[in-house]
Amino acid sequence: KNHTCPSNRMSSAIGKKAQAAAAAAAASSADEGGRVNSVSVDGLVVLKMMKHARENPHNSVSGPLLGLATNHSLEVTNSFPLPLPTEDDDDSDTLMYQTTMLKCMREVNIDHQIVGWYQACNLGAFLTEGFVQAQAQYQANVEESIVLIYDPARTLQGTVSLKAYRLSPACLQMISSPDHSLATMKKLKLSFDTMLEEVPLVIKTSHLSRALLNELDADLHKKNAFDRLDLSTQSFLEKNVRLLMDCVDELSQENQKFHNHQKNVARIEQQIRQFTEKRKLENADRQEKGLPALPEMEPNNPAFKIPPAPSRLESLLMAGQIANYCTQISQFSTQSFGKLFVAQGLQPQPE
Repeated sequence: KNHTCPSNRMSSAIGKKAQAAAAAAAASSADEGGRVNSVSVDGLVVLKMMKHARENPHNSVSGPLLGLATNHSLEVTNSFPLPLPTEDDDDSDTLMYQTTMLKCMREVNIDHQIVGWYQACNLGAFLTEGFVQAQAQYQANVEESIVLIYDPARTLQGTVSLKAYRLSPACLQMISSPDHSLATMKKLKLSFDTMLEEVPLVIKTSHLSRALLNELDADLHKKNAFDRLDLSTQSFLEKNVRLLMDCVDELSQENQKFHNHQKNVARIEQQIRQFTEKRKLENADRQEKGLPALPEMEPNNPAFKIPPAPSRLESLLMAGQIANYCTQISQFSTQSFGKLFVAQGLQPQPE
């Protein structure tokens, strides 16, 4: 909630024509009913995502992924960024821009089939209802669609944070159902750790790119690169812990709403039982007097109307986001302890 998420704009900007073309191409290229087991991403796509995130450091940016699905493997060969919306823009402007870009790529014989989308967000704060709705729409049109999550803040700490996800079948059923209650989640056996499925990801580069990287690596060793010796971790961990605390507070508020709903339901059910017992006594007296019995229940009485259960989807997403923050803190702390032990070993020991 504290981060700007363009997921709703992405989901409405796919376009019916682009969806139909992508679905037909993916269906003809993928095996029968098979889901992708791995994702191959071209190095140029990764550089485009990094450039897009670096140019907009305080915004969550996104864009479509283009490629092809073959033999249970998804190949992402190209992508392009979507411009950030302004106050005067609407979904039609984004759709027109995306349609124009796909048309230009088709004219120059570049892969133009949409196979997913990417999103760049700091500190892994991406699990929102808009994100889930957007990914569900992609997978509804192209079963092999995935989403690439890039974390610029984590990358600045020395590790490229890039992961591929897709929604699990249980989560897709949950999104398609209008009932997001706790009973539906139990029926589908859906929990925060089964919402998303991480797909193995491989970054591929051409032979010329590898040759260039080898030359750059040789030049880099000639310089004193002290940046990688930075041991400060306080800022990154502090931001993660603060976001974790905010998410826990929001989850507590959602749970309080659900608790209040359960109290209201229990109160109304008690009123219904009391009214039924009172009406039975009245009917017994009326029967002795030879009068017709009154109905034991008044379905049109607004006081006896049980309110609908609140949606538990938001709480589920918050729980998943909390688990994501905890995993990040654990992984980063492990790496930081390793650096500190190495630094300690380099220090001269007192005699």
